[in-house]
This record gives sequence, C-alpha cells and structure tokens, in this order.
Amino acid sequence: MTPDQLRALGNAFTGYLQLLANCFVHDRTVRHLHGYCHGLLSDLPRKSIEPIALACGTAVRTLQEFLQDHLRVRDQCQQRLAQQPLFQVADSLGTIGVIDETSTAKKGTKTPGVRRQWCGSLGKIENCLVTVHLAIVRGRFKTLVDADLFLPKVWSEDRKRCQDAAIPVFGVDDAHDLVFGRDGICRRANGSAAGGKSGDHFGASLSGVEPTLPNLAKASPGEDG
Repeated sequence: MTPDQLRALGNAFTGYLQLLANCFVHDRTVRHLHGYCHGLLSDLPRKSIEPIALACGTAVRTLQEFLQDHLRVRDQCQQRLAQQPLFQVADSLGTIGVIDETSTAKKGTKTPGVRRQWCGSLGKIENCLVTVHLAIVRGRFKTLVDADLFLPKVWSEDRKRCQDAAIPVFGVDDAHDLVFGRDGICRRANGSAAGGKSGDHFGASLSGVEPTLPNLAKASPGEDG
C-alpha cells in the first residue's frame, strides 16, 4: 500500500488496532504495535524490522525487543480479535470461516518450510514459503484469527533438517494436518465466532468446508518435479 492509501484508512485502521490495546501494559508498547503494523502495510521495499523501525521513527533495537518480548501477548491478541464477531451484526450468511494460503518468495534453504513450490504471488513455481490463514467474516467485519506455516514433506520427513531449524518433531499423516488440523480449526472457530449460539454455529457450518481441506492443502504448495 502507498502512504496515501494508508492515510485513507485513517481512523478505521487505528480503531481496528485499538481493539488490541488492552493486551499491552504500556501505551508506548501500543504505539510500537501501530508503527509495526503500518510498516507491514506500507510500500517499503523490505518489510523487515530495520526499515520499518526507521520509517516510523523507532529505534531498531526497541522494535526488535517489542517483537521478542511480546510473543506471549500473541494468544491474547488472537483471542481478542476472534471474539469481535460476537459483537457484530450478522447478515443472512451468518458467520463464515475463510481458509486461504499466501506465499512469499524466499531465497536460500535454511528458513523453515522454504522450497521450490507453487508461489501464488509470483504465479509460478519458485523458491518460497507458504502460510495458511484462518479468517472469520460476520457482516461487514472481517478478521484473521490464526495462521500457520505449511511444512512440505521434504521438510517433515527430514528430522535432522527440522532439528537444525528448531522445528518441533510431530507426526504427519495428511497434508491438511500440516496446515491447522481439522480439530484445530473447529476449536478456534467454535471458541471465537460461534460463541455457543446455535443459530449460526460455526462448527456446524464447517462440516461443509472440511472435505475441501486436503485439496486446499495439496493445492497450496506446488510440486517442482
């Protein structure tokens, strides 16, 4: 996004981020959140910590510490966003779960999950990372509630490589288990958007989505062979 497009978001984006303010102890920490998120949406050629910090007038080390020291707040932020649909007016569709993948070109071989696979952002097979995201839509409100890395089989079957990259050992049966796991999606969905309301119970709606998960997971990373 360009600076003009970011400014056009104005109070709407600020208000969205303020939903998370109570997850942090200090106001200055909330300002770091705003600066970092604006940086991610900006037109900076590189979205790493240093250029974002310099662009928002924050010391690089300060922004690094913010991201390192507040990992524990991540679950609180996710829960806060996941609860927001409960306060939104639903339309005739009720509460909708959206599962989608995104890919980022990445050089090298050491970053967890990197390999030659289908890269949607480039429209071709390329060395990249694939992440899968779970979002909830209710009326005009939309929010991401979780995300995870897609770990290709060439990684999961190479225990030494996983160990070197600090990836925990876990069993892999199907491709969709690498994304979220069926139980994980139901748990997050029921714990956030449904709120125990039987009228538009998200878990029930998910029954029509679950059969597509293996196809989604297989389609996300393309094969290079």
